Amino acid sequence: MAQLPLNQYKTIADVVPTSNVGIYTTKTGYTSVVLYAQVANTGTGIGTVSFYHERDNRSSAGGITTTTTELIYEATIPPNDALVLLDGRLVLERTALKTDRLKIIGVSSTTPNHLKYTISILETLNQ
Repeated sequence: MAQLPLNQYKTIADVVPTSNVGIYTTKTGYTSVVLYAQVANTGTGIGTVSFYHERDNRSSAGGITTTTTELIYEATIPPNDALVLLDGRLVLERTALKTDRLKIIGVSSTTPNHLKYTISILETLNQ
C-alpha cells in the first residue's frame, strides 16, 4: 500500500468568482494550515471582495449545520493594488463530524475577471 505524504504544500491561484463558491476544502485525513491569502486588483476600477471560513458540523442524528464566518467582508481594493486576506495562520480541519472550507466572492466596478486570488496552504497528514 502506498504511503501518503506527511506534508504537502499547495498554491491555489485563480480569478475571484462573482458568486459565493468554495475555493478550497480540507482533504480527508489531513489538517490544512492556510499560510498566505491575498487578492490583487489588476483592473482599472475599484474591486470589492469577501472571504469566508465555512464549517459543516454533522450531528450524531445525521443532520448538518453550516457555520459561516466572515474573515473579510466587502473590502475594497483600488486599481493596481492588492489586499492581504489573512494576517496570520488559519487551521482548517476535516474529521468524521466536521469539514472546513474557504469561500470567496468579488466584484470589480469596471472590468470583470481582474480580481485574482493566491492562497498558500500546508496540508499535514493526521497521524
